[in-house]
Amino acid sequence: MRIIRYTNENLGSTLAAVTDDDLVYSLPYSDFMQLVNAADGEGMTALALINKEIEGADPLKVPLSNLTLLVPIEAPEVWAAGVTYEKSRDARNYEATGGKLDAATFYDKVYDAERPEIFF
Repeated sequence: MRIIRYTNENLGSTLAAVTDDDLVYSLPYSDFMQLVNAADGEGMTALALINKEIEGADPLKVPLSNLTLLVPIEAPEVWAAGVTYEKSRDARNYEATGGKLDAATFYDKVYDAERPEIFF
């Protein structure tokens, strides 16, 4: 199963699932994160929710090869990209300070900052 976005007949974007046999099913979610949040709200995985949504539904009559595909996920800005683990912080601090192990850098500020809910 693959998730795609494509331009619909109204020049808007549509989220869809593509099965292993290349059948395309439109999904009733505006974007991938809405799908993930809906699945979480129902206590299931995104794949389980997709399977529930397409069960008994008709696939698009237009083949996948004729769709105008868009970037599949429009993610918000990535917060603190590349600064993920304390071991990584230590290595970056070491590099940033020329080997001083007790010096604080801007990487410490990233790790100590209040993080958005998505990281909990």
